[in-house]
Amino acid sequence: MDLKSFISGLEKRLNIPENHHLVAVFENNESDKIIGWIVAEIGVEADYPVYTIEELFEKFKKQL
Repeated sequence: MDLKSFISGLEKRLNIPENHHLVAVFENNESDKIIGWIVAEIGVEADYPVYTIEELFEKFKKQL
């Protein structure tokens, strides 16, 4: 499974709203290590919180 498929599956599992995307945050530009996740509204530039995977599931588990 590639990262795009994994993120798409997470978006569906967590019921991320249609006008939002789940974005992986990497340690740095050369790293493959994901250090967090952002749920960003499409077309809206803002400072979004970065969640750990545990925080992401905690925040959205009510929607599961």
